[in-house]
Amino acid sequence: MRGQIVSPGRRWAGSGLAGLQESLRISLWFMSCKTLLTAMKCSQVMTPQPSTCTPHATAQAAALIMSEEDVGIVPVVDPETHRLLGVVTDRDLCLDVVAAGKHPEMLRLMAILHEHPVTCHLEDEVDVCLVRMKIHQIRRMPIVDDSGICVGIIAQKDLALQLREAEQLLSLLREVSKPAGRPAQTSE
Repeated sequence: MRGQIVSPGRRWAGSGLAGLQESLRISLWFMSCKTLLTAMKCSQVMTPQPSTCTPHATAQAAALIMSEEDVGIVPVVDPETHRLLGVVTDRDLCLDVVAAGKHPEMLRLMAILHEHPVTCHLEDEVDVCLVRMKIHQIRRMPIVDDSGICVGIIAQKDLALQLREAEQLLSLLREVSKPAGRPAQTSE
């Protein structure tokens, strides 16, 4: 029994130095799972290749994209360079079009788009995205490449799903790492 007690009720996987090393390895793995989401790059979490509109498209066209693709944001891009110019959200359509009594089939997106939106780069860590979402109180973040082209969107849903997967992995590791009773020794 000597060298196997970690704390009351807890045992190392083995005895002596080997058990200590195994216990340390498991502890480090747990810590890495906790930081799994925040250490990821935006490119790993984003929904790639979002459908876009140009500034001359109608509010109705943006609403159709949102309805058909079950999204709440449509990037508005330059028709020639495809660089991100702004975004239109489901909230914009509701408040700036419907509640204002405007005609969505006639209203051009250039009248309601949010120019110069807060963005993240493909290679930014998810931590950067989380901080920007919090500071600017936004639920969806356009992800751009070096040319300013919108290549993806990170929504709260994407972050929640990734976090849930990381938590499930952590839970699994906790379960399989619990000390088990020693199997009975048999003499052969």
